[in-house]
Amino acid sequence: MMMPPSQSGGKHAGGFAGSIADGWKVMHDTPHDVMVDLIMVQVISLLIGSFALLATQGYKMTSGALTWTVGIVMFFFMLSGVVYKRLSY
Repeated sequence: MMMPPSQSGGKHAGGFAGSIADGWKVMHDTPHDVMVDLIMVQVISLLIGSFALLATQGYKMTSGALTWTVGIVMFFFMLSGVVYKRLSY
């Protein structure tokens, strides 16, 4: 748990550089489970978005674009399985 700068006991840089340093420290002190959760949210949203594109505009697409979109849906589906496996440990 982070302590306020006045209680941390060390030097605290002020201004813009201090806020960047504090942000960097908080980002790297975050448990990795939170990072995996954030990645999972992004993968699921990309999966849903590409599937929605396929479902609503698939009939207008050329065969090449349709092939790429189906491939993207399959890739994000497999990637969500990999990330879910990482979450289950």
